[in-house]
Amino acid sequence: MAADILDDLGPLFLGSRLKRLADRFQADAARILRDEGLGIQPAQFPLLAAIDRYGPLTINDAAALGVS
Repeated sequence: MAADILDDLGPLFLGSRLKRLADRFQADAARILRDEGLGIQPAQFPLLAAIDRYGPLTINDAAALGVS
């Protein structure tokens, strides 16, 4: 098995390691949503949560969430 360069170099690549972890979380969330038969992506949660909590939003308010 090939060596894990990120593991070997330790804290020098902390940002890359955190990105790898975030990618795994995102993939797991997408899998759970798919398995539950929901037709949404994890990136859509902030917008849906804001609409649920605050009701209708303007385009500017929605854009402030970083959702395109």
